[in-house]
Amino acid sequence: MDRDPKEHDVEVIALNGGSISLKGGSPGNQPEFVGLEWSGGYARADGLTSVDGNTATRGFDLVAGELSVGDRVRYDKHAWCCDPGAMGFEFSNVRIDTELGEVDAWSVDAGSESWVVFIHGKDSDRTQGLRLLPILVDAGWNVLLTTYRNHESSPADPSNRHNYGATEWRDIESAVRYVQDVGAQRIVLAGWSMGGATSLAFMRESGASGDIDGLILGSPVISLERAVDFGAEQLSLPGFLTESAKWLADVRFGIDWDAMNYMDIAAGIEVPVLLLRGDADETVSTNDSDLFAEGLDVPNTLITFGGGRHTALWNSNPELFDKSVSEYLSLLP
Repeated sequence: MDRDPKEHDVEVIALNGGSISLKGGSPGNQPEFVGLEWSGGYARADGLTSVDGNTATRGFDLVAGELSVGDRVRYDKHAWCCDPGAMGFEFSNVRIDTELGEVDAWSVDAGSESWVVFIHGKDSDRTQGLRLLPILVDAGWNVLLTTYRNHESSPADPSNRHNYGATEWRDIESAVRYVQDVGAQRIVLAGWSMGGATSLAFMRESGASGDIDGLILGSPVISLERAVDFGAEQLSLPGFLTESAKWLADVRFGIDWDAMNYMDIAAGIEVPVLLLRGDADETVSTNDSDLFAEGLDVPNTLITFGGGRHTALWNSNPELFDKSVSEYLSLLP
């Protein structure tokens, strides 16, 4: 989970010009580069000065709204708020037609015929992709930050649940068709977490998969079942309880675990792949990316971010992140 709008669990205990002291929110587990979000406002809190138990002091840069001692905020791994305009990029709000209705997207034009389609994760939104914008635009790629069923103002999936790509890929197909209609000659899919699963489902299911020129996968959920098993291991749950819970989910909700497992499609992928993962990921095992990379028969790069938590890879090392993405794009045909 990236963000929970119900949980503003961090208290502002001091503000001193360019620094802020915060209590709560497990500060020792937060990356150095992070945002702070509250109702009606946003700030950057880059640079961890100190951590003392449940209290942290950080650099402070107000982006929007007002903040006072005693207010409550939440840490935000997205690190940037609002929309591309808040980062200084000109952009367009677009609506993309899907089989269920229209979904929202932001379009950033770098003046080329090359496009990156960014797909966010579960419990996230399009702002998750803002960290990518500077390096993508600087490399000359237009960017479409899209969403899909069950998110924001998008229509609901008929199943009434997230399907980790098994149905969501159809909305990404609509996004791909959209950029093709506006002149895309090269297309890269960039999927984070469940967005990675959805990218892989697209490559397995879509008739447009042959139009894709590359894949960037950040903390991807390559197999939902393996992610569930990994989460159970982190909680030290007995194996029989995990298996029983999965069986019950299958019986009660018709969960098709195989449909949400993309490990076996690696050998069929025919485009270069950039895999980005953190060695402190609390949601997906690093072994999943290893196994997937081993199955690829195409040029691929697996980058590990020391101390990187789930989807917080840029936050742990912006220089390595930008360098990895830039070099990958430069090698695409």
